[in-house]
Amino acid sequence: MKFPSKKKRVGFLGTVVVALSAMLLATGCGSSSGGSGGGSSADTGTIVIGSKNFTENQILAQMFADLIKANTKMNVVLKQDMGGTFVVFNALKANQIDVYPDYTGTGYVEILKQPKPKSEQAMYNYVQAQYQKKWGLEWLKPFGFNDTYALAIPQSLAQKDNIDTTSQLVKYAPQLTAGIDAECQNRPDCLPGLEKVYGLHFKNVLTIDHSLVYTAMQAGKIQITDAFTTDGGLEKYHLKVLKDDKNFFPAYFAAPVIRMDFLKAHPEIKGILNKLAGQISNTEMEHLDYEVDISKQTIPNVAKAFLVSKGLLKG
Repeated sequence: MKFPSKKKRVGFLGTVVVALSAMLLATGCGSSSGGSGGGSSADTGTIVIGSKNFTENQILAQMFADLIKANTKMNVVLKQDMGGTFVVFNALKANQIDVYPDYTGTGYVEILKQPKPKSEQAMYNYVQAQYQKKWGLEWLKPFGFNDTYALAIPQSLAQKDNIDTTSQLVKYAPQLTAGIDAECQNRPDCLPGLEKVYGLHFKNVLTIDHSLVYTAMQAGKIQITDAFTTDGGLEKYHLKVLKDDKNFFPAYFAAPVIRMDFLKAHPEIKGILNKLAGQISNTEMEHLDYEVDISKQTIPNVAKAFLVSKGLLKG
C-alpha cells in the first residue's frame, strides 16, 4: 500500500524535483563548504534553518530560529518556503541547510518508500536508524502533534449521531455527500482504500479541491471531507476529526531533522531544539495554523507568542 501526498510536504514530480534541486544548488541556500560543511561550521557559528512551503512547517522553523537566537550567540539564517519535501531534504543532504522540521510519515513513506505503516514508535525508530545509516542525519524528539489524514464532519452532525470514529461513520455514510479532491478519489491509498478497509459507501462523492471544501461544507453541499488533522480550517468551520480507528493512515509526527556532523560541532543545539519535545498538541498546532491562515497574523508573532506561553522564551 502507498499513502497519499501530505499537503505540500511531499516532493514534486521527478522533473520538477530535479529542476528545483539544481536551482538550490546553483543559488546556494547555505554558505560555502568548510568546517562542518554547508550552512554552518564551528568557526563561523552559523546555523541555517530550512522549511517547506506550507504554514505549519514555517511556524516550526521560526520556533527553531527563535530558540537558538535566545539560547546561543550563533548567527541564525532562516530559509523559509524552500519548496516541497525533496527540495528541502536534498538541501540538507547537500549541507546547504543544517536542520528543518519534517514528519515521520513523510520520511517513512516518501523518502524510505516503505509500503506498510508500523506503530508510531516503530516508525520513528525506523526512520531514525535509516536516516543515520544512509545520510548521517538525526531525528530529534517529536513535538507531540500528529498531522496525519482523517475524515472530518460538522461537530453538530457528530454530536447528533454520536460519531467519533470512522467505523461509527459507516452506517451513516449512505446518507451523506462527501467532498473529496480528485487525487484522493483515484488513489487506492486514499478514498478507495478507506472504502475497502472500512466498508464506507457514501450517497454521493463530489470532486472538490481541498481549498474549497470548507466553504462547500458551510453551504451544506457536502457533509464530510478528507482533512489534515491540524488544519486551521477545522477550527474556523467547527469540524470534528474522526478517529482512524483501523489505523489506515500512517502517523505524521513532526520533529527536527538535523545533520549529525553539525550536532558534533554544536552539541548544545540538540538540547535547545528538544525543548519543544512534547510541547505542541494537535489542538495547539491547529490553532497556530488558524492564527496564520485564517486570522492573518504573522508567522514570527505567532511562533514567539506560543514559545512565551510555554515558558520557552521571555515575553
